[in-house]
Amino acid sequence: GKINVIQIDHLTSMPAWFGDTFSVDQYRFARAYGGGAIMDMGVHDFDGVRFMLQREIVEVFALGGPISFPCDVDDSAVVLFQMQGSVLGTLGLSFDTPGGGSFVRFHGSQGTLVVKQKAQANSGYLQVWLDGVWKEYEIEPQNPYEAEINPMVSNTFMLILPRCSTEQ
Repeated sequence: GKINVIQIDHLTSMPAWFGDTFSVDQYRFARAYGGGAIMDMGVHDFDGVRFMLQREIVEVFALGGPISFPCDVDDSAVVLFQMQGSVLGTLGLSFDTPGGGSFVRFHGSQGTLVVKQKAQANSGYLQVWLDGVWKEYEIEPQNPYEAEINPMVSNTFMLILPRCSTEQ
């Protein structure tokens, strides 16, 4: 099948994540440090869909601004994009959505795939719409740092070790 539309919502709550240490003085809220919802979160979403579909983004339109916090960057934004192969997408971003979580929906000619990460949690679920039926699968909680670091370390050692020798 063909992927036609991608919908991404990356909604978090900075006050909930950082608790008492939350401040709009941190780099995420400063243009001089590359802050803003698009630069802080959206780049990862774009990277993910580019990796998953092996296609480049060819056109982008964005609207955002300081909606919730007194800052000089976008703390909320909506982005429309088009990828190679006429795949259309939307990306919603917010620094101030308690309980929001993250969703990615791939709508295609043969069904829909939905991935949701629960807000402030390292778990979620995967839903698949295929043949007129929704199926749901729970994603087990995991430490996100271990999930990224362990494969990286393993792959690095696989590249280095064959080139190393213990012989003098």
